[in-house]
Amino acid sequence: MALQFSDNDFEIQPEDVAKAGEAAHRVAKAMPDGIKGLYKPCDSAVAGLQGTQTGKAVHECMEAWAKALRALAGRVETAGDKITTSAKESKGVDEKHALDFIKRSGAR
Repeated sequence: MALQFSDNDFEIQPEDVAKAGEAAHRVAKAMPDGIKGLYKPCDSAVAGLQGTQTGKAVHECMEAWAKALRALAGRVETAGDKITTSAKESKGVDEKHALDFIKRSGAR
């Protein structure tokens, strides 16, 4: 579990956060093949409706969905990158903030 709660505090487990980033990368990588799988049934429908407005609409709808899904795959990949970076950075954040606080307060 990425978050662990106790009385008045919680912890984030960087390893679990990293796993979430890896999962996002797997999903983003798999999406293009899933999008390709949508074309065959749509192409069959368009072929059966050749020369009709409905066939044209099915084709245009498929292209619009494919474009939107490719954009979504890109956003999922970006989210995975950010989550992975966050996991890597979180390991030393507390120590850095403690040192910054000590330096600013003049304590030694």
